[in-house]
Amino acid sequence: MWIFSIFTIISNFILNYTKGFTAAEIMERRLDGIQTTLFTILIITGFKPIFKLIKNTIVFIKQTIINIFFPNKKLQTLEIKNTKQVCQEK
Repeated sequence: MWIFSIFTIISNFILNYTKGFTAAEIMERRLDGIQTTLFTILIITGFKPIFKLIKNTIVFIKQTIINIFFPNKKLQTLEIKNTKQVCQEK
């Protein structure tokens, strides 16, 4: 199936090129289509993936900084998480 999509993309590019569009114009129109598709997906999903990505990025940076300067702090946070999980299971 992906071979068909690659063939379609290449043939569409060649068709637009033969109609007189430059490569820059073709790629610009393609980027506009991709941006529209991504924005539509974000609206449908309620922007949750973007917020989750931002949250995970912030947590990753925070944890990296903590792990560099305070290596024992990571063990403490893991122990706290484990005790919370054990308490929730009971």
